[in-house]
Amino acid sequence: MTTLETPAAQHVSLRPGPTPVAAAGASKVAVALALVLAAAGGVAVRDAVVGLGWASGSTWLPAVADTVDGITPGGWLVPAGVVLVLLGLLLMVIALSPRRRTAVAVRAETPIYLSVDGIAKLAAARARDVAGVVDARATASKRRVVLRCRVTRDDGGALRSTITDAVTQTLGALEHPPRVVVRTRTEETS
Repeated sequence: MTTLETPAAQHVSLRPGPTPVAAAGASKVAVALALVLAAAGGVAVRDAVVGLGWASGSTWLPAVADTVDGITPGGWLVPAGVVLVLLGLLLMVIALSPRRRTAVAVRAETPIYLSVDGIAKLAAARARDVAGVVDARATASKRRVVLRCRVTRDDGGALRSTITDAVTQTLGALEHPPRVVVRTRTEETS
């Protein structure tokens, strides 16, 4: 009788995933330049179609070349060159600037990130769980969460303090917990 042996479990070391970041600033410039090149390609194709006689009309590129051919250097050339150099430097800065983070890390055994919208939703849900809170809405940034709560009673700030403590405790799992600001409005009871 043969027995099958299962291999011993091995500890696999996982490399943490990358931090979520926004798209590179250079991608917006690249899209704009791609549209300009696509338009220039469209003009070239149009001129080729007209030049082959497949369509009627006059070609545009020879007219542009004739116009540019008559330009002589003038006083405008140096400022235009300076503007182009500054534009080139600006594009280099945009291309080399680091991408901004779009999420906040959560303290955990594996890398977990929570978006700013997720932080706001988590804070609002925790505030709604506090007794006396009718509804809560939150806006968040990486540094601050602002809660606007409708409450059933105004007890001199004790409920506001309870909400702040509850949300602060919940957001304490973040590596860099944001500051919690609570604003309350007493709901009229009928």
